[in-house]
Amino acid sequence: MRQDRWADARAYLEEKIDRLERAGADVIVCVSNTMHRVVGPIMAERATPYIHIADPTGAAMQNAQLRRVALLGTLPVMRSLELKERYSRRYGIEIIAPDEADMAIVDRIIFDELVRRELRPESKREYLRIADALRARGAEGVILGCTEIFLLIGQGDLPGFPVFDTTALHVEAAVAFVFDESQSDHERPQPIPRH
Repeated sequence: MRQDRWADARAYLEEKIDRLERAGADVIVCVSNTMHRVVGPIMAERATPYIHIADPTGAAMQNAQLRRVALLGTLPVMRSLELKERYSRRYGIEIIAPDEADMAIVDRIIFDELVRRELRPESKREYLRIADALRARGAEGVILGCTEIFLLIGQGDLPGFPVFDTTALHVEAAVAFVFDESQSDHERPQPIPRH
């Protein structure tokens, strides 16, 4: 990813997905926001259900009736036109990212610290400063668009500014899918009629 070898990443992950499908996987989830760049196109060609990490987050933001939300993540995630278009097209949400200097800070902290479980107070201050700058630019909330960011900041750090943790939302969606699929039709909760 850091060397821009997306074709290699696709080939690697495609082989892993083939193995999962041969083993009888009921659903595919990719626990990396960044790798959705290659997993999304792979899964678009397959019949196995796939839960895209952006969709539970998009639904949560839509339910919160937000229209403009900030995105923190790796450089490929923050720069992703496909991801911004997915949020816009499916959920009516405009995504804004930090400026280039702040994107570099967010990315560096992820790769140099968070993936190593190094949680530094000065890095937390930087993330909160960046979130405040995005809020000043009109963001109504922030997406933690990397599966390690929740280790550093969360809703408790940004009162009054909704935080959307893609990790937690993705896990909840996967559990809901599996729970729903594991029940027979007569065991599934029935929708309540609306009058």
